Amino acid sequence: MGPKTTELCERLREISALLRAAGETHWAKWMDTSLRRIENSDLSGVDHLLGAFGGMGSFNDLILMSANGHSVSDSDYRDVNDRLDSLRSQLAELAREVRRNAVTE
Repeated sequence: MGPKTTELCERLREISALLRAAGETHWAKWMDTSLRRIENSDLSGVDHLLGAFGGMGSFNDLILMSANGHSVSDSDYRDVNDRLDSLRSQLAELAREVRRNAVTE
């Protein structure tokens, strides 16, 4: 596994933990599936991850907040979503780079 793929896996673990802590199981499972595939040197995991981005109801649209049924307090709302946005951007960039270079070994 190349360094960018390793970094992608680390970010996937981080975002999965953040999502689970907020009670967002759908997207946490999506990230876990992508991670499992990538860790098994299966490039379809990168494609699976990239499939989460774009379109209505996509991962890009996710906002973690109590009004959406998440376990996020009003006082933590901004920090949690800032972290989510940062990780989401990193994931998209890393996944596109790994996909472009097909660096999974």
